[in-house]
Amino acid sequence: MLAENLFMCATAEVDRAVLSRRRHCLGEALGLDDLFQRRIAVWSGLLLVAFMILAFPPQALAFKPGGCLRVVGVDRWDFLYIREQPDHRSAKVGAIDPESISPIVITGACTPPGAPPRRLWCPIKYYVTKEAIRSGFVKAFYTKEVPCPPSLDFYRE
Repeated sequence: MLAENLFMCATAEVDRAVLSRRRHCLGEALGLDDLFQRRIAVWSGLLLVAFMILAFPPQALAFKPGGCLRVVGVDRWDFLYIREQPDHRSAKVGAIDPESISPIVITGACTPPGAPPRRLWCPIKYYVTKEAIRSGFVKAFYTKEVPCPPSLDFYRE
């Protein structure tokens, strides 16, 4: 066992040295000095980070006030509960069937700001009918933002 570990470490060191030498040889072949190679590595890393930030914005930004939601990730036999406060221990003020087509409208900024969807709570109004409206908070993790139906403008304030 010890011999195997020593052999693995030795081969890893040899591989690392060979890769380092290949990189150095490539730089020499192109006529680049070490400082310039490091600068290229730093700039390419920064560009990659900038691309990742622009291509994949934080999920919390997707839930905007005035947008509509649809329930996802809840079993057909279960419900998405509307809570009085943004806390799972808060009182239930309503329940949304996962197959409901009634509009769920975001009424304010989701809290806490910048949190991942597993921790994000959004204030909503759930329009069961024009007269029956439930207000409260739902967990963003169990919802997906969808376009609001144009025929239901009565719910916008």
